[in-house]
Amino acid sequence: MKEKEKRSLYDCFQAKVKGDRIYCTKGHKFETSPDGSSAISRLVRGQPLEFTTCQDCPDFEQMDGGKVLKEDRGWMQQKNPWGKTKIPPARFDEIKVQSLIKVQNLKT
Repeated sequence: MKEKEKRSLYDCFQAKVKGDRIYCTKGHKFETSPDGSSAISRLVRGQPLEFTTCQDCPDFEQMDGGKVLKEDRGWMQQKNPWGKTKIPPARFDEIKVQSLIKVQNLKT
């Protein structure tokens, strides 16, 4: 029997970023923190965002364009002609700030 593919916040239209947190616009709580949100660092690193809460959610709405492939998730690795190279940790804060600014600009 084929295992059901897990739902991910990468693919849900209800997942939104506010500040350094990811939350559900429908008010569903993720199990990662007491306030029900998730740290943006998981998104930055391309970690799975397949929460138990989302698996049977009646408000899950698939994003246009299909699923986000695992290799396209996160931006902590930059591609170069020789393959993927990790971005030095010292640049993480700079990249995080730049990324948050881009996200905020998209909202306006």
